[in-house]
Amino acid sequence: MATTGNIDGTVIAPAGLYQRRWFKHTLLHFGLVILVLALSVNIFMPIRGSASDFYPHWYGGRVFWSGETPYTPTVTRAIQKGMFGHLLPPSADQHNVAYPAYASILLLPLLLLPAHLAISVWMTIQLLALIWAGWLWLRILNWRPPPRLLIVLLISLLFIFRYPMDLFILGQFTGTIVLFLTVGVWLLLRKQDGWAGVALAASTVPPTISAPLAVVLLGGYALRGRWRGLIAFSVTMSALTIISFVQIGWWIPDYLRIIGAYSIYAPPVWAPHLLHFAVLQALLIAGVLLSLFWVLARFRRSPTLDRQVDFTVMTIISALLMFPQTGNYYFVLLILPLLSTIRYATRLPPPFRQAIWLATALAVLSPWFYMLARKLLPDISPLMLPLHVGITWAAARYGMRLMRHSRLAFINKATA
Repeated sequence: MATTGNIDGTVIAPAGLYQRRWFKHTLLHFGLVILVLALSVNIFMPIRGSASDFYPHWYGGRVFWSGETPYTPTVTRAIQKGMFGHLLPPSADQHNVAYPAYASILLLPLLLLPAHLAISVWMTIQLLALIWAGWLWLRILNWRPPPRLLIVLLISLLFIFRYPMDLFILGQFTGTIVLFLTVGVWLLLRKQDGWAGVALAASTVPPTISAPLAVVLLGGYALRGRWRGLIAFSVTMSALTIISFVQIGWWIPDYLRIIGAYSIYAPPVWAPHLLHFAVLQALLIAGVLLSLFWVLARFRRSPTLDRQVDFTVMTIISALLMFPQTGNYYFVLLILPLLSTIRYATRLPPPFRQAIWLATALAVLSPWFYMLARKLLPDISPLMLPLHVGITWAAARYGMRLMRHSRLAFINKATA
């Protein structure tokens, strides 16, 4: 009987069994698409209408493909009327097109749809992107959780962890960022570096966090002599940008003007700045960068699966702590470190396993506390949540290393 193999060449299942599993997974994913799309069209769209973060990019994308720049006050006014039926005061979020023009190239299929349908499809894509990214990340971890634990993970990370539902209801873009990042890492593990570069280029809508994250990831592989991913990323980004120049001309000055105005009514938050004291800020920056360099050095010495995953996780946490953000939507990236932490915790003995699980559960619940505390205190979640997740993940990894060393010491003692 024909068999199929895993990435390392090991036999995992007969081909017929693999095909049946693939068919079941396809039916499940198709059912999810229909279910989430039905929820978007029949429940959320009647409530929110066109007041979605996707609408400015739908309208601006259509302006882009008509050959005009979307970065004008006229386009912004048209967006506000389309979303709210009236113009907004200057102090409010203007809901202008605040992404690079090349985003309209990647969004072209949705721009062909009417606004209400495009928004519904986009909401569906964003939520399902997180589900697919989580499923693929479990495959990267070589982990197949028991059904009960899988259900707990799905409910916890998709519904109790506040940000995925915010992403879905508002029609934000970070779901596809997480998906394309995960696809890029999966391709890198399979040594398909060129396609990984293309996938990571697709993740740069918007580029605020995802572009530096992609460059660091691909740069780490380039330091091991694998330059193809970084080259493919650069070529793809250059091609998209050149096409946008051909379509609407030199748009960068107008885009920078929009970004400058956006930072006035939506000031970016830099996590170290929340510490207030320069010494503490310097210690945080130094600690994050040293941790990233240490993980990178270990990956360069020996690119095992665990170390490649560690490099990805540390890059995500470093990006969230080191780059200013105008919203909390990027926190959905923490789903990948959280899954990794839970996976490592399952390998630890009690009581360390329960301690890591408790710390992880608190990280999932903590955004609700930060939201409630915002009435009394400044929003500290851009600092505390990535730190919380990062420290918990590091503790789980350190526990695994201690356990591995103790096993080796026991084996050496037994064979001495």
